[in-house]
Amino acid sequence: METRKLVRTGAETYTLSLPKGWIKKNKLNKGDMLFIEENKEFLEIKPAEGRNQKEEKEAVITIDRKDVSTIRRETISAYINNFSQLTFIGDTLNNKLEDIRKILHNFLALEVIEQTEKRLVVKDYLDLKEFSLDSIIRRMDMLVRSIMIDSKNSFSKKGVHENLKLRDYEVDKLFFLLNRLLRSRDISSKQVIAYFWIAKTLENISDEIKEVAEDFENTNDKGILDKYSEVEEYYKEAVKAYMKKDRELADKLISQKNGIVEKLDKLKEKAIAARLKNIVGNARNIAKIALDS
Repeated sequence: METRKLVRTGAETYTLSLPKGWIKKNKLNKGDMLFIEENKEFLEIKPAEGRNQKEEKEAVITIDRKDVSTIRRETISAYINNFSQLTFIGDTLNNKLEDIRKILHNFLALEVIEQTEKRLVVKDYLDLKEFSLDSIIRRMDMLVRSIMIDSKNSFSKKGVHENLKLRDYEVDKLFFLLNRLLRSRDISSKQVIAYFWIAKTLENISDEIKEVAEDFENTNDKGILDKYSEVEEYYKEAVKAYMKKDRELADKLISQKNGIVEKLDKLKEKAIAARLKNIVGNARNIAKIALDS
């Protein structure tokens, strides 16, 4: 509870400042209507029903004299900062249109609403209230597990890893979505850091597995599969420690990490071994997050 000073602003009117945290939590802006209801000796203040809580913001991205990587970074920045409309403008739009559309495929609920020779307007139709941070983490984990399972089917076969890229894209989409939610939710800085790093770690693992699947196509050393299964189990246990907030399990997994890495060092396929060690290292980070939470 905190106290606020009542200020007289007119002959018959008084003003009371409202806490910034409450304003932010309810996504209020200057000019928004509030309901004030008298309840005996108390006044109840609440946001007016039916108001539009989503701030309409437009990001204008100029594309001339910029490479695709720069345009992609600017698009990511606009998306995760909750801009509701992205407008791409430039004389070179037709030449870069296919690349821009590929960039937009990395994000949920973006739809082109206007296109001319020099202007492309994209609208965001995502309702952030439909998502929770924990549900996104669970979905990312499910996708990573499915990629791990199916990556084994790429062993000594061609073309299997291409199908895994689509699910890796879904992991990326969820990572960007989580970044948006972190900027719109009223949570502590400690929670923000934990959610960001768990999501980033899951994204890193997904990327590594996708590359492992491609490497699997060019090897017939079946001994690798046994080591891969051990890495897979280590990952699952790390996620279990995080989800259940099991600090004892997390500590145990952190201690086991070096032993698994030593086994991977003995593999003949050094490129695959390096990627598997990266997965183990990221899984260890998940356990570390569980331990520190």
